[in-house]
Amino acid sequence: MLGRNTHFTLAVHILSVLALYELAKEGPTPSAKLAESADTNPAFLRQQIGRLKEGGFVKTKLGTGGGTLLAKSAKDITLLDVYRFTEGQTTLQSHHVREGSSCPVGRNIGAFFSELETDLDGLIAKRLKKTTIQQIAKEMLAKNQKAPIKK
Repeated sequence: MLGRNTHFTLAVHILSVLALYELAKEGPTPSAKLAESADTNPAFLRQQIGRLKEGGFVKTKLGTGGGTLLAKSAKDITLLDVYRFTEGQTTLQSHHVREGSSCPVGRNIGAFFSELETDLDGLIAKRLKKTTIQQIAKEMLAKNQKAPIKK
């Protein structure tokens, strides 16, 4: 039910890579490594890093040995934090029906979808609140150790 916007999934990807670097105590992650991992354009990636920085999720270090770091511990960042920052609420949208419609559907469908959106947002929030970026990073690392990438 998550929307088609990829900002949430890309943000989780970036934060999870940063968490792996944090777990390995490797210091700042170069943007080229992040872009390669996310298979995205480096300019677009830097734009997303800028947004994550504005949201207080990451910080950057300039110069030699520079890159991006988590601004707080990965165990303190939930998927709900990232989702709410990147997406807001669920993305259900009803078409507009002018007020005073004589049709019983037209008169009530907006309220129906509004309630449905509230319910879905609550369900999504409940699920996303349970998972941290640290958990995702550790899960990805464990899966990689079971089936390492062949070079």
